[in-house]
Amino acid sequence: MPFARSQVPSLVLLLSLVGLLAGCGLNLPQFTHPAAKAPPAIADSETTRALLNWLEQLRTATPAGQAERVTAARVAIETQGTPSLHLRYALALAMNGVVGADPVTAQKQLAILVARPEWLLPGEYSLAQWVLRELDARLVLLAETQRLQQEVTTRERERNTALGRRLLQEVEENNRLHRALDDAQQKLEAIMQLERSTAPTVPAPRPTRNPSSP
Repeated sequence: MPFARSQVPSLVLLLSLVGLLAGCGLNLPQFTHPAAKAPPAIADSETTRALLNWLEQLRTATPAGQAERVTAARVAIETQGTPSLHLRYALALAMNGVVGADPVTAQKQLAILVARPEWLLPGEYSLAQWVLRELDARLVLLAETQRLQQEVTTRERERNTALGRRLLQEVEENNRLHRALDDAQQKLEAIMQLERSTAPTVPAPRPTRNPSSP
C-alpha cells in the first residue's frame, strides 16, 4: 500500500532529525541467519510504514517514554535478533535529541546492515542507506567542529598564558623601577646630608667701632 500523503512530511521531518551524540561502544549485531525471502511489495510498504510510525512516536514521546522505547528496542534485539529489529534499534540510536541516542553505534550497526542487503526488505534497506549517508556526513562535520573548538580553546589558553607572562613581567619591571627610585632617593639624601655636615662654618662678622665714639 503506498504511503498516505500526510505521512510524507513526517518522514522528511523524522529523517531530518537524525543527528549525532557522543556514544559509548556497544556490541555490534552478529547475524547468523539472513532474513527470509522478501514478501510482496505491499508487505514491504506496510513494514516500512510501521517502522516510520514507530520512529515518529519515539521522537514525540516524553524523555521517559523515549528511554523506555529505546530500552525495549535493545531488549528485542537481544532476545530475537532479527535484522529488522536491529535496523529499528540503529535508527533509534541515530535520532538526535532522543534519550539514549548513540550515533557512533548507530553508524556501525547500519554499516553492517547495508553491507548485507539480503537481510532487509527493499524499503528498509533504502532507509538504512539514507540514514547511514547522513550519519557519515554529520560525524565528519562533528569531528571537524570539535577540532576547531579544540583549536580555539588551545589558542585562547596560549593567549591567556602569554598575557599572564607579560603582565607578570610588567609588574616585576615596575617593582624594579620603584626599588631603583627609592635607592636613588636614599643616595641623594645621603649626599645632601654629607654636604651639610662638611660645609665650612663662616664666622659671624664682628661689629665695627666708630672712631668718634668715646
